[in-house]
Amino acid sequence: MQSTDERERILVVDDDVMVVEMLGLLLSRHWKVLPAHSALEARGILDRETISVVVADMRMPGESGVDLLSWVYETHPDTIRILLTGYSDIDAAVDAINRARAWYYLRKPWNNHELITLLRRAIDYRNSKLDLKRNFEGTIRSLVSALEANHPYTSGHSARVTAFTQMICEDLGLGSRQIEGHVLAAQLHDIGKIGVDSHYLDKRGKLDDDEWSSVKSHVVVGARILQETGFLGHVIPAAMSHHERLDGHGYPQGLTGDDIPLGGRIIAVADAFDAMVSSRAYRGAMSIESALAELRRCAGSQFDRDLVTLFCARVEADRDTVAALLPVEEPV
Repeated sequence: MQSTDERERILVVDDDVMVVEMLGLLLSRHWKVLPAHSALEARGILDRETISVVVADMRMPGESGVDLLSWVYETHPDTIRILLTGYSDIDAAVDAINRARAWYYLRKPWNNHELITLLRRAIDYRNSKLDLKRNFEGTIRSLVSALEANHPYTSGHSARVTAFTQMICEDLGLGSRQIEGHVLAAQLHDIGKIGVDSHYLDKRGKLDDDEWSSVKSHVVVGARILQETGFLGHVIPAAMSHHERLDGHGYPQGLTGDDIPLGGRIIAVADAFDAMVSSRAYRGAMSIESALAELRRCAGSQFDRDLVTLFCARVEADRDTVAALLPVEEPV
């Protein structure tokens, strides 16, 4: 018997308790198996755990396996999706597989050897894809760091915004998968500044309308860059919305209130705080106290009030840790 690999988790979803138990006994010899008896239960597990493969029955009361796997495709793109089907009608089965965005499917009753072989292939495929993704994400992060290093007023900005974003996410009690997504969005939130004239980013005086329009375009340019990667699309809503305002006066879409993705609202607070406590070409750094006061003043109009309250409390409770992250400079 192989030892259980805690890094690889298989989620088995079927309303038939016997099927779940049989698959659990078979697969637990090789991997960590998590059972679920409904799509709703499966969603909760997926939001808490890192799942390598979901094996879902096509027909279940309430939300079907097809709908569940389609949701997994949109929200957990790194998870491999396998559909269990009892359909004898090939056309109907193919239609269900396409709608579920399934990586593969198995007919009931399944062959044990075939299932084990399929899952090994699925996990190998996922790990190879993740390796490529990590390498590419590392390249993108290096590109962001290089971009910021060329501008004395933004060096280290994304790293600090990422750290503040992580703090807010943890204090919100978000699941690990949500935190991972928001943190990645924070790391890449300014990637679009690659497409902005560097003179505008370092200009000491006020930007004219054309220059300001160019600077604002960085969120749209960034979204295009992330979309082109093919596997960073899930961070676009948060990264693209970090300059939206609750009152609708932000950009690029003028979203209001809860229409602004949670990740974007979180990054907005982290981004604004770091911008205020860091020097810019047009002004010196504000003190931590002044920056927190400004966040509170703009809570409810520009920023999410609950997130501001949470972040300010964290900064005040852990001031030394926050101060250690900031650039060394004299506040004004």
